[in-house]
Amino acid sequence: MNKKSNNFIDYLESIAVLIGTVIGAGILGLPYLVVKAGLTIALINFVLVCSGIIILSLYFAKIVLKSNEDHQLAGYAGIYFGRTGRNLLGFFLIAEIYGALLAYMVGEGQVLSSFFRGSSTTYSILFYVVFSVMIYFGLNLIKRFELLMTFFMFIVVIFITLISSSHFNLTNFAPFDLSNLLLPYGATLFAFSGASAVPQMRKILIGNEKKLFSAILCGYSLIFVIYFLFAVIVAGATGIFTTEIATIGLGKVLGPEALMLANLFAFFTMGTSFLTLGLALKQTFEYDYKFGKNLSWLLTVIVPLAMFLYVKKDFIEILNFFGAVAGGLVGIMIILMFFKSKRTERKAETVSAKSYLIGVILIIMFVSGIVYTLLSG
Repeated sequence: MNKKSNNFIDYLESIAVLIGTVIGAGILGLPYLVVKAGLTIALINFVLVCSGIIILSLYFAKIVLKSNEDHQLAGYAGIYFGRTGRNLLGFFLIAEIYGALLAYMVGEGQVLSSFFRGSSTTYSILFYVVFSVMIYFGLNLIKRFELLMTFFMFIVVIFITLISSSHFNLTNFAPFDLSNLLLPYGATLFAFSGASAVPQMRKILIGNEKKLFSAILCGYSLIFVIYFLFAVIVAGATGIFTTEIATIGLGKVLGPEALMLANLFAFFTMGTSFLTLGLALKQTFEYDYKFGKNLSWLLTVIVPLAMFLYVKKDFIEILNFFGAVAGGLVGIMIILMFFKSKRTERKAETVSAKSYLIGVILIIMFVSGIVYTLLSG
């Protein structure tokens, strides 16, 4: 295989890692929120949050490309804000990823239980054991798995859209109500968040790093299309029967064949995200805190298990809280890092007025979401 072919495959794999990281438990909660908040409110949240996350990811990509060392988010915060910044962002990031891994455990258990029958707790733990072992073996295994599963996800989304479209009814959506404006925000932010994939994408694109920005834009464009089609079509088809994990309700409305297909989709979307986010957290401990490989892996996988056994909550509650609060705090720190990184460069590359304004608007959005979630929770 020639170098050009290798570069193209690496490019596809980098996009697959982003998609695999982002599309997980979050997508399964979106139809439920579309039904509750209404189509217009949900679309506003999709557009604003996705746009904000793309900008955030591009900011972070610029930070990543300036360093010749391997870091995750916390490590880059250490470069620009010292040990205090590293520990602060590390805490926010670790909390966000732990929340995501918990959501995937809860969701996978419910999906597998509806598919095979039996205890959802047992299936959650079985999923946890198998996928935790895969995290241990690292990026080379995961990136191949992600590429295969991303292709599978596209096929399944197409089939779900086709079989659901005949049941689609606009009356299944709640009427426009401005008081619901922030109702889908936390879970939507959770669903689109994926900055932790950027360092992994950069590693895959070694020697061709200039493609990183394009890969981010391409990946998020595909993610937006998948989310929009899945959330709107499924919500429009299932209406009041939409469940917090949308594929379960979809299967009950459309029959056993749809249940099988939808639950396969749910299993692989959450599974791929568990792998990539788990790897990102393991790398945070290993690269940024200089823990050994085995200890980093253990810290990555043991806390979600403890949370699952002792403090687990409802699926949508997990998405909303960790998305809005932990995800919002991580977003704010990335913006501040970007501002600081530009100020450390030559004068011609200081923060432009436009970039500064966009960053401030994003910070206001994140702060508003945090306050709303804490007060409404």
